Amino acid sequence: MATAYYDVIPVGSQWAMKVAGHERAWYYSTQDEALSVAIDAARSIWEKSGIRSVVRVGRGDGRWQRNRAFGGATPWPDSRMPDRQSG
Repeated sequence: MATAYYDVIPVGSQWAMKVAGHERAWYYSTQDEALSVAIDAARSIWEKSGIRSVVRVGRGDGRWQRNRAFGGATPWPDSRMPDRQSG
């Protein structure tokens, strides 16, 4: 079963929320704002479409921190965030 990942990452002085694998990003002034939007979106896709979803936050060391999961999504192997210059 597929899993949708909602990523919250720092971008300059803002925080971006984007769906992994998609180019579009939404920008917020605080991490809390971006996280709230990501959690709402992840919960909604699970409740409306049955797609498992995970919210993860980019850490300063280039790794992901899992924040919330819906639909029994399983943890992923330890992975690095993509290079911001390459996407």
